Amino acid sequence: MHILLVKSSSLGDIVQSFSALALLKKHYPEAEIDWIAEQPFCELLEAHPDINRVIPIQARRWKRSLLKSRTEIRSFIKRLRDREYHLLFDLQGNIKSGLIAAFARAEKKVGYTFSSAPEWPSSLFLSDRFPITPKEPISLQYLSLIQNFLDLPRGPFTSVVKLKITDDEESWIESQVRGISAPLFMVSPGSHWENKKLSLESWKIFLEKVAEKLSPFFFFVWGTERERREAEELHTHFSSSSRIVPRMRLPVWQRLIDRMDRVLTVDSGALHLAATTSTPTFSIFGPSQAEVFKPVGEKHQAFQALCPYNKTFEKRCPILRSCKTGNCLKVLPPDALAAKFLISM
Repeated sequence: MHILLVKSSSLGDIVQSFSALALLKKHYPEAEIDWIAEQPFCELLEAHPDINRVIPIQARRWKRSLLKSRTEIRSFIKRLRDREYHLLFDLQGNIKSGLIAAFARAEKKVGYTFSSAPEWPSSLFLSDRFPITPKEPISLQYLSLIQNFLDLPRGPFTSVVKLKITDDEESWIESQVRGISAPLFMVSPGSHWENKKLSLESWKIFLEKVAEKLSPFFFFVWGTERERREAEELHTHFSSSSRIVPRMRLPVWQRLIDRMDRVLTVDSGALHLAATTSTPTFSIFGPSQAEVFKPVGEKHQAFQALCPYNKTFEKRCPILRSCKTGNCLKVLPPDALAAKFLISM
């Protein structure tokens, strides 16, 4: 059996689809499962042991110049159509994924109903449509599509995976944790959205209180140059009990997370990578809803900050991108964070 999953972006959404992949693999253990994703995320998917083939797409670049990209687009469609699939699952539900489903050769094309798809035209190209519940955790929304199709009971499906890395990378991870007897806490303060971040001063005070009670060793991770500078400042503040981790391939990052005792992070890729491991998390949410975006399960605890401007929302704050203060998190009392975290331990 050949199965195609369409979930092209973003990092967090792709990782939160892994439980749906695991459920498919459980019910079709001999199936070869292919995945279509934007180029930056292919490395992550190619390291997944249950994925047979990753088909890269660069739609974000193509739409800037369709004329110049026509040769690449034709090549993508040719590669997409060189295999006939028994099942196609559109986990994306937007117009882009709908067009992919339209061009793909598949006996059954499964996705969302018109009313529940993020962009309703995507449902035009499907043979089987199922509703989702927007207030549910994102990972359960993806799972529900598979469970409805397979006529299975709704609910969480635990999936822990070890992404494939090289022997040298495994040795490097071992060198990072060797000889440390203290609890290992990875700290990931960064986010693509500034308004999802705590202030650096809040991180310092929060981590001071954690250090006072638990005496952990902190691993500070970063993505951008600005985040690297912030990680350096945090490392300086905890110079005898921390280190800065260099930038890593996503599969290596996931395997390093698996060696941690806890991950402390805002709503970011680090949180969703951690959910694919056995490591517990503590996450901090402001302009997005923890109950929707945090990993499912008791070992994953979250702090939900409130909007000082009385904005209410089901998934994301309507002014996430435009809010000039980000004060739901920027003025969050570190004492409250520390209290919630220490209770969760």
